[in-house]
Amino acid sequence: MKFSILIILALFHVSVSEADETKTLFRFAQPIEGELKEKSIGVVPITPEVFRETQPRFGDLRLMLKSDSGTEALPYLIVPREVRSAVLSTEIPAAVEQFERSGDDRLVVTVQLEDERKASRLRINNRLRDFEKNVRVEGSDDGESWSELVGESLIFDYARFIDFRRDAVELPENSYRYLRVTIEGATDRQLSLMSTLRREVSDSSGVTVETKRTVKQRDFKIEGLSFFTRAQEKEDEDSALRNYPLSLSDPVENEDLKRSEIVIESGNAPLTELILETDQSNFRRSVELQVPSGNEENSWRTIQKTEIFRYEIDDFKEERMRVPVAAGSEGLRAERLRLLIFQGDNRPVKLTGVKGEGRIHDLYFVMPAKGGLELEFGASGDVIGKPDYDVAAIRIGMRQKMARSIWTPGEVSANPDFVEAKEPFRWSDQRWILWIVIALIVAGLAWIIVGSAREIEEANIE
Repeated sequence: MKFSILIILALFHVSVSEADETKTLFRFAQPIEGELKEKSIGVVPITPEVFRETQPRFGDLRLMLKSDSGTEALPYLIVPREVRSAVLSTEIPAAVEQFERSGDDRLVVTVQLEDERKASRLRINNRLRDFEKNVRVEGSDDGESWSELVGESLIFDYARFIDFRRDAVELPENSYRYLRVTIEGATDRQLSLMSTLRREVSDSSGVTVETKRTVKQRDFKIEGLSFFTRAQEKEDEDSALRNYPLSLSDPVENEDLKRSEIVIESGNAPLTELILETDQSNFRRSVELQVPSGNEENSWRTIQKTEIFRYEIDDFKEERMRVPVAAGSEGLRAERLRLLIFQGDNRPVKLTGVKGEGRIHDLYFVMPAKGGLELEFGASGDVIGKPDYDVAAIRIGMRQKMARSIWTPGEVSANPDFVEAKEPFRWSDQRWILWIVIALIVAGLAWIIVGSAREIEEANIE
């Protein structure tokens, strides 16, 4: 009986020891370097290597403190870097001084800016569709002597063919308080330019746009002129964003569905946008972005639909080559993405590269008094769960603007103490052990019953 109990205890000890062994279950280690400061918060940015090898919710990431007293895991909090508000382009109020319409379909509008801000962009507000107009802009300090700012700039609309419109004019650096805007018929050079553009867009997008002049002869009516300041650079945003390394597979041309299918190795990076690169121009395509669906290799789910385009003829250039991935600051983490480009019957648009844009993520922790720090990550399997840390002190320190110490991540290396994670020991999965235990228990009970019966028999004989 004692022997059977010892076997059961031994099996229990094995299961406990296997479940508790977690110190060497991380494949990689990354030292972080910085200055230890009392009563401060440490901050270290998460590198692409850590993203690539960790689970979506960082269940297999640990911040380890190594000191003379041993090794322990410290609580941490990972937060996407904030984009502080930046000053964007703002509208400058303007008063109309003079409005003239001549018989040759020409509008001349003179305005005075009502404050000292400098105008860098003009927008012609109108609801008219299907037009081509030339815009000239002059500037003056006194409303009498005029200097040319823009001699020839084309505005147009082809909404009845494609989503293609231009109603703004960029202005060079100036400090004029008076501006005179002349809107007139497009020049022969501009008409030739737009004829070429219509033909190129028609050939590349599959939309038939007439090559002859498509503009109806009618009065050009405007609802007003708007002037804007130059947008300031978003320095804060630039410091909060990072381009994560991605790689493209060779496209698969699906002739039946008339689309190109491109797999992107995204390495679990927290992406908010894809920036597509190509050396082609004058095209417009519908695209879809997909993520893996389920455990099947070729099962995909669409998460975004949009259009990409690039128009580039003569001095006219306009493009949209960004594909949104996720709206939130945390981004979307996936090992792979798939991009579908719907080519129709046109010459395929081929990508030469792709960039992945996303927020920088910072890891915050309360500074220890002494010791070295390193990140350990990349467990095999799903054996290790996400730690449940008490991060109240970290949140309070962040909220109260406690002094921060910026730490630098070092080189990632293989963890020399790594061992493959084993599935937790479950009695239900070890049927042979259960049968042995049951047999031992039955044998023990039988031994007890037989022994008791002998004692009763001997007592009756006496």
